[in-house]
Amino acid sequence: MRLLREQIAGTPLAERLVAAYLIGSKEEPVTLPYLESLPGIGACLAPTDTGCVLAWDTYGDGGSVGERHEVLALCTNPLSWRADSDMAAAELNRGALVAAWPYNADFSNDAAPGQVTDELPAPLVGHTWAQCRNNVLYVADQSETVFAKKSRFSDEKSYHLLDYSMFYMNIRTNAIDRTTAWLAVH
Repeated sequence: MRLLREQIAGTPLAERLVAAYLIGSKEEPVTLPYLESLPGIGACLAPTDTGCVLAWDTYGDGGSVGERHEVLALCTNPLSWRADSDMAAAELNRGALVAAWPYNADFSNDAAPGQVTDELPAPLVGHTWAQCRNNVLYVADQSETVFAKKSRFSDEKSYHLLDYSMFYMNIRTNAIDRTTAWLAVH
C-alpha cells in the first residue's frame, strides 16, 4: 500500500500497473480514503480492469469481524471480480488449493517449516461461494473442511491465512486476463 502511494501513483510507473492485488489486509484494510490518495488509481470494478486495486479479507459465514465492519474497506469478490454485494456461486470457484504443509501462522519465526514439497495437490473446483457484506468477504464455513486441518481458525472465523489459497485458480486466471487486457492497450 505504501509503495503504491509513495512510488507509483501519480508517476509514469502508474501507466505500467496491471493491477495491485492487496489481498488479506486485515490489520490495515484498503479503505476509500486510501484509494483517494492514489492519483489515477482506483478500485478494480470489473474482471479485466487494469491500473487498479483489488482487495479482500476473508471470513467464514457467521464470523465476527468486530469493529472491522465500521471501516469503509474495499471488498473485491474473487469469484466475480466485482466490488459489489452479489453472491458468487461456488461453481465460479475454479479451484481452491490446499497446501501440502500446515500454514505457518508463527510470524515471529521466518524459518522454513522443514517441509519438503514435490507437487501441489489438485485444486478443489467449486469449493466455496463468496460474497462481500459490510466490506468483508464471506465464504462458506471451513471448520469441517480440509482447510481446517491445515489452519487454526480463530473464534471469529477469520480465514486470513486462506485469502489466497481459497481462490488460487481464480487469482491465477484473473492475473492472466488482466495482463492480456493491459497488453492489448499497451
